[in-house]
Amino acid sequence: MGAELETTVDKTTRKVEIEGRIVDQAAQMLGLERGLFIRVEMKDLAKAEEYHNQFGELSRQLTRAIAEVQPLLVTPQTKHNLEIIDSDLGAWLAAHRDFWRASQALISRLALDILIKRGLPPGNEIQALGNEVIQLQDAILAESLENGRSRASRNR
Repeated sequence: MGAELETTVDKTTRKVEIEGRIVDQAAQMLGLERGLFIRVEMKDLAKAEEYHNQFGELSRQLTRAIAEVQPLLVTPQTKHNLEIIDSDLGAWLAAHRDFWRASQALISRLALDILIKRGLPPGNEIQALGNEVIQLQDAILAESLENGRSRASRNR
């Protein structure tokens, strides 16, 4: 009984850790896009490009985290959330490419429009869905712990 509970705790903890990275990386990416826009407005294109490059690195880390957690998820809801996260990331990256092009061309109004309408929504949804997966995993863990306690008390 103890080994089964330990395995469940280990697996669930691993999923929560990866999902936490997904949420954190999305938050950092959102911040970088906002910072990139501000730096372009300040005509600090070198710093804007640095933020763009950091965004790209974080997007690669996010892609790896999605691939890493995907085979670990077992409930239909967590699998569905991850599918949406993956789809949102694709939309966000396409929006970021357009946002970056408009920023480089110093077309501020277009860049801001892309950021607000196409960049921020998928980033925010990734964060929200990632947090939901964490909550679902926490509930699974709590249920496993309660089942373990119940079994242990019955065996006494």
